[in-house]
Amino acid sequence: MTIFFKIFTFFEYGIWFLIGMVLEQLYFDKTNKRLVLFLLALFIFQAILIFNSYALSFIIIPCTLLLLFIYRHTLINLLDNKSVSKVGIASYSIYLLHQNIGVPTINKLSHLFNDLNWMLGILILSLLYLFGIYIYKYLEVPFGKKIKALFFIKTH
Repeated sequence: MTIFFKIFTFFEYGIWFLIGMVLEQLYFDKTNKRLVLFLLALFIFQAILIFNSYALSFIIIPCTLLLLFIYRHTLINLLDNKSVSKVGIASYSIYLLHQNIGVPTINKLSHLFNDLNWMLGILILSLLYLFGIYIYKYLEVPFGKKIKALFFIKTH
């Protein structure tokens, strides 16, 4: 069964996509108890698919935070912080940089830092966050505006 999910990763990642869709619906319809139960069932199913202690904490913590964001936003005011908001807005750029530049760089250079290789990770990730915000602001947003203007021309 595990080999099946390693080959067909759609099931593992497809559930996260479905969880995102349910969370979006819950954000607009907070009183729908069936959606909450469905969301919890999805999280449990995801935990079963990739069960280990790390995965379990990775599922419980985000589930709790997302439900707090939907139902008790005042309990997590950290998200209102300007710096955190910038990282959230630029998260896709940051993700692409970390995945394609950060991880390979850390893997290549970590042997040079021996016991202090954790400092390399912090340094590279900090630089990638800054660069990701820069890319979002000066590349992604202007390019997105040009694409919208090109393909979604307003008619009067």
